[in-house]
Amino acid sequence: MLRPIALTLLTLAPLHEALASDFPMWGAGVRVGTIVVPGAYPMNFPKDIAEDSTLAPARFDLSVGLQGLVYADNNSRIGAMAQLGFGSKYNQSSFLGTYEVVLQRGSIDFLAGGGLGFGSQTWRGESDEVLRVPSYPARAQITAQYRRPSSAYALSGFVQANIPSRHIYTQPDGTEDTQVGSAVSFANYLHAGLEFSVLFGDFKIREAKKKGGKKGEQKGKNKGKKGGKA
Repeated sequence: MLRPIALTLLTLAPLHEALASDFPMWGAGVRVGTIVVPGAYPMNFPKDIAEDSTLAPARFDLSVGLQGLVYADNNSRIGAMAQLGFGSKYNQSSFLGTYEVVLQRGSIDFLAGGGLGFGSQTWRGESDEVLRVPSYPARAQITAQYRRPSSAYALSGFVQANIPSRHIYTQPDGTEDTQVGSAVSFANYLHAGLEFSVLFGDFKIREAKKKGGKKGEQKGKNKGKKGGKA
């Protein structure tokens, strides 16, 4: 039982050292979220689906995923997150790359940024009716983060538009139709929500190294030697 844990820690140690040497701060962990607005997602389905459609917007959803990030410096960071979402006869998957800047640093950090990615959404009705929407999620978000030396806890509010690349609609009788909806209908998939994340890594702020410090010290020593010879 203890041996696999020990091997895992030995494997992660070199990774920790490599990240610490290249980036001021970094972290990885889990993210949980939900859509708050609209109350039922999406706001509307494409108008040209079957009149007797049994598809229904999801009134409650839960998304879970993994997140990783590295700080380019003490004031900005880049990251990635993969998520799976679930609801009543609804599911989604997505992968986003993110960029954020630190607005204020203190006992609680405040950050703002956004992300772009790709994903897919699916709604199921009765019998064989299914609507699948491959899409490109684009989001803006603001985050409040409580940071400790080796962990961080964050609450994010986001607004996201899932821009559809196409709509793949299977009618109740099983006939597939790809001529419904359009990319312009991204407004149907506009939503806002909340996400909570727990990250573990290295979150200690490092002061920027002064340039030319060693050279300055060497010059000082050389001058001292010349003064002694005289």
